[in-house]
Amino acid sequence: MVEGTHTVLETEPLVESAKPLTRRQLLRAAAISGVALVGGTALAACGSGSTGTTTVNVTFLTNGYPQDAMPTAAQQKADVSLKAYADALNQWQKQNPGVKIKHTDTTIWDQKTVVSAISAGTAPTWYEGSILGSFIDNVVFSQFARGLAADLTSLVKSTNLESQLTPQYLPGYEYWKVNGKYYGVPGGYGEGGGIFYRRDLVQQAGLPEPTPSWTWEDLRTLAKNLQAANPKMKGAALDPWVFGVSLFADGLNSNPTGYGGLGLEPAPNNAWPWRYNLTPWLSQYEKLTNNWRGMYFQDKTLNSSITGSSVNVAQLFATGQAAICNGNSSAFQRSLSDPTNVANIAIKQGKSFSDVVGFVAYPVGDLGSFGATQKGGVVCSIEPHLQRNQPALAKAFDFAVQFLIGDAMVKIRQEIYNTTHDAKQVFLEIPPMSKLQINYGLKGVTAADAWGQPTIDALNQMQNIPLLPQLALYFPAEQNAGPTGDAWNDANSGLAFTQDSIPAVLTKLQSTQNAQFASLSSSIDKSTFIASAKKYFGDLDAFWTKYAPQYASEQFHPWYEQTVLPALGG
Repeated sequence: MVEGTHTVLETEPLVESAKPLTRRQLLRAAAISGVALVGGTALAACGSGSTGTTTVNVTFLTNGYPQDAMPTAAQQKADVSLKAYADALNQWQKQNPGVKIKHTDTTIWDQKTVVSAISAGTAPTWYEGSILGSFIDNVVFSQFARGLAADLTSLVKSTNLESQLTPQYLPGYEYWKVNGKYYGVPGGYGEGGGIFYRRDLVQQAGLPEPTPSWTWEDLRTLAKNLQAANPKMKGAALDPWVFGVSLFADGLNSNPTGYGGLGLEPAPNNAWPWRYNLTPWLSQYEKLTNNWRGMYFQDKTLNSSITGSSVNVAQLFATGQAAICNGNSSAFQRSLSDPTNVANIAIKQGKSFSDVVGFVAYPVGDLGSFGATQKGGVVCSIEPHLQRNQPALAKAFDFAVQFLIGDAMVKIRQEIYNTTHDAKQVFLEIPPMSKLQINYGLKGVTAADAWGQPTIDALNQMQNIPLLPQLALYFPAEQNAGPTGDAWNDANSGLAFTQDSIPAVLTKLQSTQNAQFASLSSSIDKSTFIASAKKYFGDLDAFWTKYAPQYASEQFHPWYEQTVLPALGG
């Protein structure tokens, strides 16, 4: 993807394009994908330059992440954040002569497009690593192992990058190592997804505020009551994949990888060692589906559609057209000039953010299961052809680090604060990835000054939600292309946005997905799969016994003993 007179890298494709997996229905995506992925000047970086002032003639292509090309003079004049970025970029380029940053319209948010561009040697220089596997962690690991991102391990070690990260974030960064190697730099971190709600309207109506133990039925009730009290706005605006979030939070399966969801069973004798058996969980699917359909068709309190997007729901909330929306901390970490920043509703009223807006983790399952809100992060990967030009790779690495978590980021934030004196435009990574992001070099200014103590308390509470055992950490990285999300897309759309028979939708899903499994072959041998699956499901059983004992005793543990263990040979 590197372009320019000196380093256009002509080479054969690294891999065949993997089958595309969709992001919409993937619960891990809901928890992480938006996490701390702020736009424009919200991005930053860490530590001092790793490459000195060595001249490397290279042109990097960017689609806006981790930053974009140099803003125009008019853009800089109109937006203080763009002016601050331009100043930081000018300084970085003086320290890195020969490097040019050019914008490309090639998207970095579509798996098929990115993988195809990498294969052709035309990909943007930087992209979020998780897009390689459509935000399914074990698929992402597989794509790293297949060579779809540059190996940055030596640069991470030579720059002591790990020592510059905060203790709470370091494990989240190390999570993305494959076979001991790093395939990205810190690219975003957060407490996971949740629900924004109009605290001011809740209080005016005398309604109870949501708590960490609220359920999806409680969400429906809150939306109905808020719309009744404020009939000119919708009770809730939710992305369509939030329906899948509700399934996952209740312990059910809602995407083609499962993540331990009830109904995805190990089948080690099959070439693709999994199978679906959703029938035993029909009543749970019906209850959650009818709750969502009740909001959509009966209460008419839900603004959502198959073609909806995060931008739409956040903007509806920010402009006062909806009292509830889904999101994560990135939803109030965008530029204040961005109409999708949920902070705009408070700014419009001239009030503090936490006086107007509340934030809470996604609802939990009726029996205490959870998992839709999980802290975690993503990495900023670099296209792999650059490994053939190590000096250029080092420059690309340094740019990403500097503008995501380091000195260039600090310079941007300080300039913005000195101009605006607005802490909301400074504290954009909560919790911080790097030690520099703890206070951005500003004395006496805190994240609570920006977003209010109630918001910080909510984020801290979300940080304490236990992390589910991650399937991707138990199994070797899959070398072969895995299942697509097409069947689940169709099923979730049918469940959430039609009144079709729920059993019929699930039966078709099960049949279609198992047929797809039958057409696939895993690179993991049978004995390794069995050993990995035993460890994974055993740890998951212990996890639920500890953290959700009612769910464990009534649902998960019986299923584990009666179905999972026999399938694995006891």
